[in-house]
Amino acid sequence: ALLVGLVSTMNGISRPINGAIFDRFGLIPVMLIQAAITALTMLALAISFSGSLPQLYFVAAIMIAFPYGSAPVMASAFARQRYGAEGFAKNLGVVNLTIAAGSMISIAIGLIVGSAGDGINDDTIYLVLAFLAVVAFASVFLFRRVYTEDLKKIDEELQ
Repeated sequence: ALLVGLVSTMNGISRPINGAIFDRFGLIPVMLIQAAITALTMLALAISFSGSLPQLYFVAAIMIAFPYGSAPVMASAFARQRYGAEGFAKNLGVVNLTIAAGSMISIAIGLIVGSAGDGINDDTIYLVLAFLAVVAFASVFLFRRVYTEDLKKIDEELQ
């Protein structure tokens, strides 16, 4: 119960912090920071299982809530910045569809792990998730190029 409460608390604390980072530096730095934290946290979780380190698990479980708390902040800020005030609710709903993709990936991982029986260890799962977080980190650089061009076009249209 304590861990669940601390995870929820970290999730809540991270939202204004991520909002402040977005306001000061923009979307891309927030995405990079969160992908890096996610990769490091997943690696820490893998190490905690392979090395039987409950203290590391406890800290990593709390820390993973930090990037998770950034999702609603980034979605809202991105929808407002990219699409403006008109149709904000509709556009925010579309942006939030990304959560559905994450849910489907989670279900797929659960099915794969469940069907493998004892063949897949927890540390293996977290190593795969750490790898995916590194891929996400790298993909931010591709997204940045498209996003920057898109924002330039929007600025030109407004002038």
